[in-house]
Amino acid sequence: MNTYVVNRYNKPTPGASAQSITIPHSGSGSGIEYQFTAFDPETRVVYISVFGAGISFTIDGSEVNNQLSHRLYAGNSYYFNADAIAVARFKGTNGNSATAKMYLSEMTH
Repeated sequence: MNTYVVNRYNKPTPGASAQSITIPHSGSGSGIEYQFTAFDPETRVVYISVFGAGISFTIDGSEVNNQLSHRLYAGNSYYFNADAIAVARFKGTNGNSATAKMYLSEMTH
């Protein structure tokens, strides 16, 4: 049994606004890579909810390639380190038939 347990209760970063990215599945903007804007210096963790369609992303600054990228699935929520998401690049996953939407909240602890 693991006796080392850390309870983490994140709270919203004071003064930080929620951010969102909308990636259309076709037409203008559908093939573009997106990034979130700068985070508050107090932000340590971000909470992302994904709706509509899946999203492919990289956290090393490289171009998003749908065969080799990480995936975020619609209908799910994720916690990430803010530093990783600050450099992440996002793109709609190939084959989407709906617009992909991501909502991000900045959190601290």
